[in-house]
Amino acid sequence: MKTCPSSVSLVLAAAVVGTAVAVVASPAESRDEVAAIRERTVAHWPAQGAIHALYDDGLNPTYVGYDFATGAWYRRTRRNIVGQDTAGELYSCRIEDQEYKPLASASRGFGFFIDRYFPTLEVAWLLDHPELVTSVAESADGLLRVEATLPRASRGLDLERIPAPELERWGGHAGVHRAVVYTIGTDGRVLSIERQGLQGPERDAFDRAECSLPGFHVAGHPDESDRGFQLQSCEYQERPDASSFDGRLILSQAVAEASRERARMPVERPGGDADAARPHPITSRPESGRWSVRAWIGLAGGGVAATGLVLLLFRRLSRGA
Repeated sequence: MKTCPSSVSLVLAAAVVGTAVAVVASPAESRDEVAAIRERTVAHWPAQGAIHALYDDGLNPTYVGYDFATGAWYRRTRRNIVGQDTAGELYSCRIEDQEYKPLASASRGFGFFIDRYFPTLEVAWLLDHPELVTSVAESADGLLRVEATLPRASRGLDLERIPAPELERWGGHAGVHRAVVYTIGTDGRVLSIERQGLQGPERDAFDRAECSLPGFHVAGHPDESDRGFQLQSCEYQERPDASSFDGRLILSQAVAEASRERARMPVERPGGDADAARPHPITSRPESGRWSVRAWIGLAGGGVAATGLVLLLFRRLSRGA
């Protein structure tokens, strides 16, 4: 993997950011420059404290959090919780299983689960791995353009964890790596991330929520394709409770809330519990607007019976005439 840009990549970088000047010139210099850029983008992060946020579209509440002192984080949805506690233990649990499951190992980019909510975290992680960076450029107005190559354009995938036959099917090491370009503002905001997909570049632009901290970007809308899914609440705690990143406690809270939610939505059927235990076929038009098969058969049968009755009466009247 290249650790310094080719002349072609420098020309492309300059073309995109205008009067960009490449700041990575050699493998030896690369690590120093990338480290300096990382310090520039995260130098204003608080030394301690934590940020917690809730995203929702009315149906899919998602809770996320990050602790600045320890790097602990979590993401909780209706179905799963995943994260890293303050001691560094990784976990991934299904809420319906009600069982805490620590992970013995995970990909080195396991924290990608919360990148879409806190985009600066991906940049900070990337700049901790300078061997993945292929070029860095800065424009006259201070915008940074960082280009890297990642397996399938994601930090959540480790080549070392992919079976050899599967890796070969993807085209080997050369075929699986794809370009990712990060554009970073002077305030540390990640303006956009462009990933090379199978059908071409896929670009995500991020707005900045008011609760963002200096150098730390909180996205107001983490998914451009779903503008209804947006930030609902956000809080920075200067002295956070370490238990808020305890995977066991998060799971316990999620299970309790799921139980309360089920209790608020009882299914009532006529006839009491015994009747509720028996199946009740749909014999009328459901909410989806489609008629059940039984409803159509009943309607057709009723029509045939009515037609027969009319013919019988007609014959009797004819005989009487």
